[in-house]
Amino acid sequence: MDKVCVLIVDDQEEMLDLLTLVLRGEGFYPATAIDGKHALKMLQEFRPAVIITDLMMPEISGIDLIKKVRAMPDLAQVPILAMSADSTGLLPEAEKAGATEAIRKPIDLDRLVKKLREFIPHSAPMGKQT
Repeated sequence: MDKVCVLIVDDQEEMLDLLTLVLRGEGFYPATAIDGKHALKMLQEFRPAVIITDLMMPEISGIDLIKKVRAMPDLAQVPILAMSADSTGLLPEAEKAGATEAIRKPIDLDRLVKKLREFIPHSAPMGKQT
């Protein structure tokens, strides 16, 4: 079986490394972007099955990334899992912007993997080129 591609967007390299390790161990194919700007460039070339994004990032915030993805016809239906340690209301704002779900950091890795499996249909794209 091909591995399902998950795009992880976070400006903290430690979080990218942790999620990459966990998702690989669970049989996913993680692709990473260090910020929203880099993620948008990557999304011009491929379509992940799911996007995981932090909300508080420089230049293009996770909220803005979610809005931009939702405005792209080829990506509008891709599930987006937003995450943030911020407690000032960003999680509800992410859902309002179009996130499929929003979770607070520090994240429960078991819950994250469970959510990913719920989001991904059996016929999910495997990081297909756009």
